[in-house]
Amino acid sequence: MQPLPRADWADHQAAGLRVGREQSLTAIAGRAAIGVLAVASVTTLLIISISPFPFSVRSIHEATGQRLLDVLFAYSVDEGRVVLGKLGAEGRSAYSTYIAFDAVFACCYGALFAALMFRSMGVSRFAKLAMTVPLVTAFADLAEGGATTVALSRFPSTPPAAIAAASTFGVVKHVGFWCSAAGVVLAAIAQRATTHRRVPS
Repeated sequence: MQPLPRADWADHQAAGLRVGREQSLTAIAGRAAIGVLAVASVTTLLIISISPFPFSVRSIHEATGQRLLDVLFAYSVDEGRVVLGKLGAEGRSAYSTYIAFDAVFACCYGALFAALMFRSMGVSRFAKLAMTVPLVTAFADLAEGGATTVALSRFPSTPPAAIAAASTFGVVKHVGFWCSAAGVVLAAIAQRATTHRRVPS
């Protein structure tokens, strides 16, 4: 094999440096995007769960003594109606605001979990399948919020189908969220183990 002419070798080196620089910038951009999503997810979670705002889970519970339907794993139509009734007018109004912020949280954590899985597993067929879990979870969370909004807006003549749909989507959300979190952890562990095996001792 003949060595490359000096000019071709220089072009080859320049192209390699260009590709390396582009890959580095892509990696930095990816880490920055994940960082932004992580901060947004944690911030919105704190706001809707334990913040002093009147629409947080803690504030509504302190004011009404009721847990929101969103934090219950499953409930019947009658149980859902009882909760909505005991919230009172102010509690139901605060719940509507909670749902708006929860929608932001759903979009953030869905994108974050999917991005973390992509970073750990790449674009294999299994990775693509795994990344659908947090996306479906986020969709279920948004659908739960939509059904609950209908239930709140129509109270006291709440359609039973709205409460039943909210409960069903809520179950999917809860299961999917923890499956997504576990998938992110397992993917990170697998990636670390694979990296260690590739490094010569």
